[in-house]
Amino acid sequence: MSACAIDDSAGAAAGSTSGLLEHALGPRVEAGCCRLGAARPDGVALHEAGAVLASVRDRRAEQRLRDAAAAGVPRDDEAVDGPDRLSRQLGRANDECWGLSILTWLAAAQGRLDEEALDHQQDLSERLELPYQLMCVHAARGQHALAAGEADEAVPELAAALAIKERCGIADATTHPVIGADLVEALVRSGRADEAAAAAAKLHEDAARSGRESAIAVAERALAVAGVESDAHFARAWELHGRSDDPFAAARTALAWGDALRRAGQRVEARELLEQARVALERLGAARWEEQAASGLARSGKVLRREPAQRDELTPAELEVASLISEGKRNKEIAAALWMSEKTVEAHLSRIYRKVGVRNRAELAARRPGRPAAAET
Repeated sequence: MSACAIDDSAGAAAGSTSGLLEHALGPRVEAGCCRLGAARPDGVALHEAGAVLASVRDRRAEQRLRDAAAAGVPRDDEAVDGPDRLSRQLGRANDECWGLSILTWLAAAQGRLDEEALDHQQDLSERLELPYQLMCVHAARGQHALAAGEADEAVPELAAALAIKERCGIADATTHPVIGADLVEALVRSGRADEAAAAAAKLHEDAARSGRESAIAVAERALAVAGVESDAHFARAWELHGRSDDPFAAARTALAWGDALRRAGQRVEARELLEQARVALERLGAARWEEQAASGLARSGKVLRREPAQRDELTPAELEVASLISEGKRNKEIAAALWMSEKTVEAHLSRIYRKVGVRNRAELAARRPGRPAAAET
């Protein structure tokens, strides 16, 4: 198998998200797993997705038992109860790898990282020369790190995933999982704005070429996150989400737009979008992303207590930094949460200390009793 072969479903996979998942695990998994609940208004939980996967594997196992019998392969009763064992027996471990690539990404999106499953998936994909499944290992790890606010850790994983797609000539904008938008967000949060803008432009070019509204919506969000005429691109993304069927992507856009409005001091508009994002992400079971929306909502209503004689007002960005300091966050965590570099956080802190009349993090945190200040190391 060539370095960029994608199993026997490569032709359809390279063409569309729907094709990839239909050939990988069946149309029910596409609806239930890839889109995090697009098939039902109330979303789909991870255990339900697992049940779908098991059902697909059971049907494949039954068919292979019939094929094996016709080919004279001895029947293994244990394999009847274990489709994975049957898959290995008949040399179809690639089916197992396909299944893992869906479920591990779904788990990562919902805030869980199954390292054992990912290690096994990586081993299978490397041994069987399945680069697309190897890409999904990096995508799952990158998705999980980004959702956890660990942008610096997310960047190399997402970059590795995107490099595999590019090496195989696969359009990122139209194949699951879309890497470019997450990479843009991770780069922005890591203070690498120029790289983010370039990645966003490339994703948007690919999406526009495809003509698919769902792909263009995600690419519009990427441009907005990268700071390219943000208001216009967020609005366009939101409009397109309303005409497509991808609630997870729409919730991510609401979260990113709400965060941007909150940082700009437009708190009323921000709260509306952040609440929509929080509700949708909770319904989809995307716990880490929901936590980000809930945190943004909480910060949008915070006011740091200042001394009555203090005349200097904190800017919206300074208020955000001060609020996170009061929660015990370190500079690196604050930088990721507020989409700025650590140097910018340090500059904000210097101004906050002067305006509020304190000398260090502990004194700043004392303005909000009961909230510990993290010591920088």
